[in-house]
Amino acid sequence: MKCEKHLEREAIGVCANCGKAICAECRVNIEGKNYCKDCVCELFEEEKKADLKLVMKKFDITLFIGPALAIIASFLPWVTVQILGITKDINAFYS
Repeated sequence: MKCEKHLEREAIGVCANCGKAICAECRVNIEGKNYCKDCVCELFEEEKKADLKLVMKKFDITLFIGPALAIIASFLPWVTVQILGITKDINAFYS
């Protein structure tokens, strides 16, 4: 059996992911399993994309929470005046 990429070389095994014949140069051993370099690149690319999606999801939540907190905080002085009924003191202060 010959390597899929190096037709002049004998294959030493097959990729655990795609099943292609691979030679010693093409082989990447991960946790005792043989993979071809193409599959290793694809597997790590998928992992990077999953990590990026998680980061973007957290970023989206942050973009929502910040403005929401700002809006809530802008109402705090008004709520304080309404609850404590200190309008007379405020009017005297600004007179």
